[in-house]
Amino acid sequence: MNVVADTSPICHLVRIQQSHVLSELFGQIVVPSQVVNELSHLHAPLDVRSFIANPPAWLSVQTLNHITPIPVLDPGEEAAINLAFEIKADFLFMDEKTGRRIAANPPWNLNVLGTLGILEMAANNGLLSLRSALKKLLDSHFYVNPTIIQNMLEKHKNNIHHQ
Repeated sequence: MNVVADTSPICHLVRIQQSHVLSELFGQIVVPSQVVNELSHLHAPLDVRSFIANPPAWLSVQTLNHITPIPVLDPGEEAAINLAFEIKADFLFMDEKTGRRIAANPPWNLNVLGTLGILEMAANNGLLSLRSALKKLLDSHFYVNPTIIQNMLEKHKNNIHHQ
């Protein structure tokens, strides 16, 4: 499976000690060098900088052959979209609303999955407790509409009862 990640899903999963679910669900994850630069920036949290300084074997960096400019996005988002398109990725991991909207529509037409979707998928595969992971995520200053969290927990609770 070809999967490309932007900065924020990796950052959030590292912050809540759940980055391992990426390899367990998807195998190899590819990031462009611009994402590595963002993850290793001095303003990135120390645990994230430590993670990217010694990345796991399942995380690889790939250089883009060409970048189509997307001026409204930051360099990491722009490069992640371009790389996902270039390698015909099965998924692009991205949280930012504008980037997700651009990536999911023409000309890119990418399958976008954010941190919440990754956590939900991991919970559905028995890799983590969704309630616990979401609590840690919210405690790490991840902002999301509380209704979305409540709906996820309700849906997950219903899925468990019907398995």
